[in-house]
Amino acid sequence: MANILYILLALVGLNFLVFIHEFAHYIVARREGMRVEVFSIGFGKPLVSWTRKGVKWQIALFLVGGYVRIAGMEKDGNLEPHEIPDGFYSKNPWARIKVALAGPLANLIFTLLLFGAIWTSGGREKPFWMFTKLIGYVDPNSELYKNGVRPGDEITGYNGEPFSGYKDLVYAAIMNGHPANVEGNKLDYFTKEKTPYEYTLTPYESPLIKRGLKTVGILAPAMHLIYKGSIHADAPLEGSGVEINDRIVWVNGELVFSEEHLSHLLNNDKVLLTIERDGKRLLKRVFKVPLKDLRLTSEEAGELSDWKYDANLRAKGDSPLFIPYVLSHDLHVQNSLSYVNSDFQVAHTSPSRNHSSLDAPLGRGDRILSVDGVPVDSGAMLLKELQTPRAQIIVKRDSSQGVVSWQEEDYLFTSAIDWKALLPIVQTIGTSNTLHSNENFHLLHPVTPRPFKNFSLSEAQRVEMDRQIKKREKEANKIIDPEEREEAFEQIKRLQNRLMLGVTLQDRSVIYNPNAFVLFGSVFQEVSRTLIGFFSGYFSPKYFGGPIFILQTMQQSWGVGIKEALFWLGVISLNLGVINLLPVPVLDGGHICFSLLEKIRKKPLKAKTMQRLVIPFVALLIFLFIYLTYNDLTRIFGRIFPF
Repeated sequence: MANILYILLALVGLNFLVFIHEFAHYIVARREGMRVEVFSIGFGKPLVSWTRKGVKWQIALFLVGGYVRIAGMEKDGNLEPHEIPDGFYSKNPWARIKVALAGPLANLIFTLLLFGAIWTSGGREKPFWMFTKLIGYVDPNSELYKNGVRPGDEITGYNGEPFSGYKDLVYAAIMNGHPANVEGNKLDYFTKEKTPYEYTLTPYESPLIKRGLKTVGILAPAMHLIYKGSIHADAPLEGSGVEINDRIVWVNGELVFSEEHLSHLLNNDKVLLTIERDGKRLLKRVFKVPLKDLRLTSEEAGELSDWKYDANLRAKGDSPLFIPYVLSHDLHVQNSLSYVNSDFQVAHTSPSRNHSSLDAPLGRGDRILSVDGVPVDSGAMLLKELQTPRAQIIVKRDSSQGVVSWQEEDYLFTSAIDWKALLPIVQTIGTSNTLHSNENFHLLHPVTPRPFKNFSLSEAQRVEMDRQIKKREKEANKIIDPEEREEAFEQIKRLQNRLMLGVTLQDRSVIYNPNAFVLFGSVFQEVSRTLIGFFSGYFSPKYFGGPIFILQTMQQSWGVGIKEALFWLGVISLNLGVINLLPVPVLDGGHICFSLLEKIRKKPLKAKTMQRLVIPFVALLIFLFIYLTYNDLTRIFGRIFPF
């Protein structure tokens, strides 16, 4: 019932925008002495109509627009448009320009009024990630990552412009291909130190983002990971000690900054080891490798075979996971091992400038004390524990989850928290005296994530998952390059087998409340660069929404709240104003161009000339309307036709 109400409110709002646009045309046309014949809301057959002061007012069947018909807009019998008394083209060019400008200006002014109402009422609540300058996830294979930029670091500039949020990166992903200059700061959350960086990077295609888009390596903005409950009663976090509104802040050795980052930490094929080195206890992360891929001597293979037997890992064809090191019976590191990596190349553990201290290789003499927080004291026990992926998770428990200003959000994220209070907990993981809490940080019991395909799903969720997999397989089959096609199918397999916690995570809300002129300028800039991208060929029409998408957006915004609905009404009004000013025949901007051309030529255009200019654009707009509507339907229902 509520959805029906929101759809009706959306229709009323959209048609009100059309009304003020056309009413502005009407008012100025009457003042300039033009004869208005019809004022219509909607197109097609009139549902309701009446006549007042010689003007036919009507509400038509298809409520997707409207128009004001002024006499003399087209040829009448043998009379040219400029010869029709009190007609549009019988008036001087400046009068016609005023009439054409009135509609778009009314929409732009209305947008300012709506944005002013939002500002005076305190602004809107939006998720933290929309306005943060902090990075949520970096592609580990990117040049940016190789240069040491990590999740949690800050972006301050992109291509010489101040960075205003993740939408700048989304825009850059579509306007792809050109080298990009990225500026920012590498942040140390424990010392509060900032190290400036600046790199010029070439955007590239990554299997981690939508095909056809490019990235410089930043794949997600930072966000708060606030626990709101498990999806299923038997989800991995159940029984771990987690509480509603806990914020996940640390996973397997790292501060965590986004859901993408969390997923990477759960699926990076690494194990968190507690080791003893020179009397000190340290955390280290090491890749797990199938035993069959290790380059072993016969003696080393024999000892591992004994450990495998003692750990009861004797299934035929089974290749348990291990770490690429030669270990003594009491788990001292004796040497490192070569192994065949996922690219079927021989790899070796060696120091790298990209390694953090956590990922630096183990050294000779290091002694392994625990695996993912579970103590081990023999090779068989180590081998057994390596087969079960576990996550060590620290949460921040804070009852004050109040809403903050978008202008303060990054400071509160980075500097208003005493991150050092984490360290006493981290330093005891895997020891006999593990510290489970310090100040408002709490270490959960070890969690065993599960593959996505192993979660119990509802029938609707299962059907949707199967649909998504078939869609991806269909897209993969279209790839011509065999290696790329194989990689696409590997991505599908990884998607089904990726480890998950099975939880609902929510970002923190911030108040976004710039003044009306700043908000207007921000939206205007987005509209402008979108149009530039479209006409320059960078933006495909498939990225645009049609009438159904607009209606759906308005309907959803009413569900969020009145201020969100007013914002989107303002955005659509601004779009309506700007698009109508484009110098395209049929639109208001086209009438302005005709009038300016007449002013320059000192004589009016003939009806036949105007028709030749107008008709192709009418056909183009009709085609675009149908195409965008089709795109809207495919977004909702999937592909309708097999082409």
